[in-house]
Amino acid sequence: MRSRMSSERTFLVVLATLFLVAEGCTGHQQGTTSSQPASSLGFVPDTKPAPAAHWTDATLPVGTEMQVTLLDRLNSRSNRIGDRFIAQVAEAVVVGDTVVVPAGSTLNGVVGAGKAGSMALAFKEIVTPTGATAGIKARVAGASGSVGSRFDGVLEADSRMTLVLVEPLKIKVKE
Repeated sequence: MRSRMSSERTFLVVLATLFLVAEGCTGHQQGTTSSQPASSLGFVPDTKPAPAAHWTDATLPVGTEMQVTLLDRLNSRSNRIGDRFIAQVAEAVVVGDTVVVPAGSTLNGVVGAGKAGSMALAFKEIVTPTGATAGIKARVAGASGSVGSRFDGVLEADSRMTLVLVEPLKIKVKE
C-alpha cells in the first residue's frame, strides 16, 4: 500500500512539474497581452529599409599594375590548355580616394598555350567582394614562388604575381 502511495505521489509531482514547465514555455506571463508594444516584450524589429546601393563606373587604364596571389598550383607538365585557375588580389587598387579593385577580389583564368616548359596564363574575369564582375585582360609581369627547369615550369599556390593590364578595366564600384 505504501509503495502504491509513493508511486502516486511521484506521478503527481512529475505531472505538476511538466505542467509548470509547459506553462513557462508558452511565454505567457500574467498581465502580458498581445496588444502590448513589441518593445515592452524585449524585441524591437528593425523596420528601416536597407539603404540603396550606389554604383559608379570606374576605369583602370592600360599599364595599371595589380598584386595578386595564385590560389592554385600550376605545372606545365600536368596542366593542360583550358584548365582553370584562380588568383586573388593581394593589395587594393586605389584611384584617388576610390577603391576600384578591393583586396580579396577573385581573378578567374585559364591556362593557355606556352613555349616548351612554360604556360601562358589568360586572366578572363574579376569578381569583387562587393559583387561587381568584369572581363579582364592582363599579362604577368613578374612572379615569385615559381620554380622550374627547361621542361617543367611550376607556379606554386600562394605565389605572388604582378599583373599589368593590357586593356582598360571597366568595372562598377560600390560607394
